[in-house]
This record gives sequence, C-alpha cells and structure tokens, in this order.
Amino acid sequence: MTDLPLYAPPNENRAQALARKRDALSRLALESGEDYRKAVDAIAVDVVHQTLRLTGVPVECDDVERHSTEVSDLVQGQFAALRLIMAEAEKKPDLTPELVSHVHRLSSPPSDGRYRTASGPRHFLQPPSPPELIGGRVENLCDWLAADSGREMHPTERAALAFARILEIAPFERGNFRTSHLLLSFFAVAGGYPPFYLRVEDAGAIRAEVDRAMVFDTASLVERFSVALGHSLERCRVGVGAHAPPAPP
Repeated sequence: MTDLPLYAPPNENRAQALARKRDALSRLALESGEDYRKAVDAIAVDVVHQTLRLTGVPVECDDVERHSTEVSDLVQGQFAALRLIMAEAEKKPDLTPELVSHVHRLSSPPSDGRYRTASGPRHFLQPPSPPELIGGRVENLCDWLAADSGREMHPTERAALAFARILEIAPFERGNFRTSHLLLSFFAVAGGYPPFYLRVEDAGAIRAEVDRAMVFDTASLVERFSVALGHSLERCRVGVGAHAPPAPP
C-alpha cells in the first residue's frame, strides 16, 4: 500500500489533510492493531529522546530504548509522564492543572510538582509570571482550552497555544520546556492522533516561533506542529501498511 485510501479533495488545507490521514489510519489500525501499537511505541521512544535532548541531556536513542544506567531514572520518568499523558487524553480531551503538575513531577525529578515560589529566569521575550499569579494563570489556560472556542480548535492549534503559554508562565523552577514538550502529545492523542515531538536540530527556530506565539502570532508554531504530527501519522501508516490487507481494486 503506497498511499492512504482516501484521496485529497481540491483545496484541502493542512488541518483537513491531517484529519483525513488520521481517519484513514484508524481504519488500518483496526485491521492491524498490534502493528499500530508497535509504531506508537517507537514514536514514544523518539518523544522521550528528543524531549531530553531539547533540555540539554546528552542521551542517545539506543540509551533511551534500553534505559541506560547513566540516565535510567530520568528516562523512565519521561516514559511514565508520556504514558500518563496518553491515558488521560484518551479519557477526556481537557488539560488540567493537576495533569500539568503531575507530568512535571514525573519528568523532572526530584520535583514534587509544586509551582515555583521565586522569580523565574527569563528565557523568552516575555518575562515569566510572578509566583503569586502562576496558579491562576495555569487554571485560566486550562479553562480556556476546555471552553467551546478552545475545543473547536485543531489539536495543533491547541497545542501551540498551550506550549507557548506554559513556557511564558514558567510555572516551575526548572523543567518547563520538558513539561510543555511532553504535553504536546496530550492534544494529539485527545484528537485521535498519535503522539508527536519536536527535534533538537530545530531548537533555534522553535525559540523564535515561541517568542512570536507569546505575542499571539502562533501561525509558524502551528505549522511546525502540523508537519511533526504528519510525520507521526506517516510512521504509523508505514508500520501498519506493511501488514494490512491490500486495498480493493
């Protein structure tokens, strides 16, 4: 099978193309569930690998797969956080402050998931939120995403908004990028897509895109997430396509 079984209609936009591929992949996955799960597991390894590399941990992909002794606790924490994210996304589509804190606790040991109480470092153009405002701003973000206007957005749009906003708030002493990067997959899985990730090779461009997103220009960040999500869809399609029955003539 060399292509998805639905053809692109005229004037199809990026969001429509992703949804079409998602729906076609869902049908293939029903026919070859085990292969789909293996493909998602392989993507999860790359999510963890790139999450750590993007946050300065010099770990190899092979080390992530075998949980090497040098980084075992940290690697296992990323996997635990990602499993939690995917399980919660499958149960309900709404991000919660509790999930944000739980993901941070798992992915950034020895964090206890509590918000910072001191002024945070400034990594982007916008200054981080004062400590006394963090709780309210995280709650406002989650409430907005759960409202009708937030739910009507495409998963990559919701992910871009949450990603930039969490980095702007910087709710934790450290590990904010790690938390926000892992949470990208929450919005993907909640929308019926596989998890996805960014690449350390694009870190400079991502920083500039986050700066723009903080002043409400999320277009380039959404485009980057759309491309990354498309890559995950294609990896899953290849994973199940090799064993799926041939398409009818």
